[in-house]
Amino acid sequence: TSNMRIADHADMTTAAPAISGDTAYEIARKRVGDEHLAAFGPPGPHAKNYWFAFMDDRLKRTDVLVNPANGRVIGVYPTGLTSGGGGVRAWLFPVHSGYIIGPIGGLIYSLIGVSVSLWVLTGFIMWRQQRRPRRARGTAAALTEVRS
Repeated sequence: TSNMRIADHADMTTAAPAISGDTAYEIARKRVGDEHLAAFGPPGPHAKNYWFAFMDDRLKRTDVLVNPANGRVIGVYPTGLTSGGGGVRAWLFPVHSGYIIGPIGGLIYSLIGVSVSLWVLTGFIMWRQQRRPRRARGTAAALTEVRS
């Protein structure tokens, strides 16, 4: 909320961007090609530049920063890029999500995830059902001992 309050008063202290968000988007899109826009951040008190996050078909993200004053691309950053070079996340996410073998891999991984979740849930239910009669028998036996 503090950023929103600052943004309400930002028009008094900062100049409006020289290029529009649509123009910045077109500039960024030319740099990444045919990728899908996943997220967008306008310039303001929280950030100096337009920020665009694009995803390809394998969900690999590429960030593009565009200067709002002159429309120059400040940088194109692949997912997981670190100061030491290409990061582990750039190749780890497609392996983790199954998209390394394409969209069918994502579907297969999703089915495996649902089946493992159901396996754990049904195992817990069976364990609880087996535990209840034992507890009820123990309580009944204790009551008969107290009465006698």
